[in-house]
Amino acid sequence: MAGVLIYAIHTFTRILIYVMIGQAFLSWFVRDPYSTAGKLYYALAKITDPLAAPARAFLAKIGADRGMIDFSLLLTVILIELVEAGLVRLVMMFA
Repeated sequence: MAGVLIYAIHTFTRILIYVMIGQAFLSWFVRDPYSTAGKLYYALAKITDPLAAPARAFLAKIGADRGMIDFSLLLTVILIELVEAGLVRLVMMFA
């Protein structure tokens, strides 16, 4: 049972990370918000923005948001990885 739960946690976090990577790559190519790429970008943004908003606020607070590169998605991916590792350890501890 623990193996199934660990697999589900791992799969869910991989999907979240792939969605964030997809949004980051699409942000380079979206010129028209009504194009297919633009619609896909904004659909992915609806998923990732609630996760990345605290990271954006933190980076703005420390003054690291001045530039062309948005590091909030990278920080969010790192935090997702840390949460995944913690959840897996927690499941293994109670298994």
